[in-house]
Amino acid sequence: MKHSLNKRLMLLFTLIIGVLTTILPLHTFAEEDAILKGIKDKGVLTVGLSADYAPYEFHATVDGKDKVVGTDILIAQKIADDMGVKLKVEEYGFDALIGALKTGKIDLIISGMSPSPERLKEVDFSDPYMTVQQKVVIRKEDQDKFKTVDDFNGLKVGAQVQSMQEELANNELHANTVSLQQVPDIILQLQQKKIDAAVIEEPVAEAYLTQDDSLMFADVKLDNANKGTAIALQKNAPDFLNLVNTSIKEINDKDLMKEYKKEVIPYMFQDESFMKKYAPYYIKGTGYTIFLALIGVLCGSVLGTLLALMKLSKNKLFKGIAVVYIEYVRGTPLLVQIFLVFFGLNVI
Repeated sequence: MKHSLNKRLMLLFTLIIGVLTTILPLHTFAEEDAILKGIKDKGVLTVGLSADYAPYEFHATVDGKDKVVGTDILIAQKIADDMGVKLKVEEYGFDALIGALKTGKIDLIISGMSPSPERLKEVDFSDPYMTVQQKVVIRKEDQDKFKTVDDFNGLKVGAQVQSMQEELANNELHANTVSLQQVPDIILQLQQKKIDAAVIEEPVAEAYLTQDDSLMFADVKLDNANKGTAIALQKNAPDFLNLVNTSIKEINDKDLMKEYKKEVIPYMFQDESFMKKYAPYYIKGTGYTIFLALIGVLCGSVLGTLLALMKLSKNKLFKGIAVVYIEYVRGTPLLVQIFLVFFGLNVI
């Protein structure tokens, strides 16, 4: 009898283990595939980038229209093609990309980004698709002043905000780092002698040096100059990561980066007049400004009148709603309100 009971208990235990080992992998698989499945269901891969980083991503006129082009765009297009979905490109400031990725605004970051211990806590990275060096850019007239990294100690050195270049300027040059959002602004500051030097990724810096003979690379060597450029994606998406790595492996095996660079270089040196290049932006911006001003005045007048009447009302509910809304709007910085709507509600 006891032997029969033991057999039954063993059989029951075996069945429970079998069920668990069947259910748990399926549950894990469902979680792992959630992001990838969502992309395929939408039929769109949304890639975030900061389009001020030639030759990786930058604005150019293509067939008479402004378009974001670059090697990173071609990489993104290949990944989208391999997935069988359409590509959608979203522009952000470089320091806002990880926040946009974590809140689901974008599916991938392809913007010359490199893995770092801090970033790896927030997101996962693919295999690198390129390895480049970081360089210090100076004015030619100052080349005799800068022979070693110690010569930059305490001076103003420009770098892109929340980037590897910013870390190098702080930790190796021990500079008074001027952190800016966009690389063109850094170059402009250097040209106007508002900063003494700039730490910029070599391929990006070369694009500017070919256009400005007054700039050059400083003859100094940074210890941690090598950087592996990779693609960032949300954590806990191993199948999506494997798919991205498969595309990167093909890019590296076939040396497609050389072809991508040849394709985008002509767009970097378009010879256009200032008005031809920027007039459409001014016209479009003026139209948007007038439209938004009219809408703002109209909505503000209607909403303001409604809230004023509610606050004057004897109804406690209406009065309470009006008071809460007015105090929230007056007591909270507009930038905080925008962040709450954009990142908190996840509706835009």
